[in-house]
Amino acid sequence: MSRSKSLSLEFFLLGITGALTCCHSLKLAYVLVIVEVKTTLCISDIKYFIRNILNRLPTLAPRYADRKVYAGVAYVKTGSNEANVIKYAEDSGLFIIKVVNNTNKIVNSAGFKLRDYRPDCS
Repeated sequence: MSRSKSLSLEFFLLGITGALTCCHSLKLAYVLVIVEVKTTLCISDIKYFIRNILNRLPTLAPRYADRKVYAGVAYVKTGSNEANVIKYAEDSGLFIIKVVNNTNKIVNSAGFKLRDYRPDCS
């Protein structure tokens, strides 16, 4: 008897919005936001998150296939040069959230461009 392969998702923060209608029947899109949370964040963690979670999301969670997919990383410290880790995350289109004195602070630069991780939006 053969075992079937099962796929699973593991992440620490997931936000999902529904369809919202506001003034003049303006519909706001469905959005999925996934944040990987690490005490110590390294570039290898970001690569893993993109490759194994974000790029596989349509297979792992097909019910969200119609939603915009935004993502981020949250951390307390980095395992190497913090500037390099932040640059890699920004270049990957991820929000960067740093925990500072028991608060969360988004530390992306002013020119940061958020990426939609749906497969057809690369």
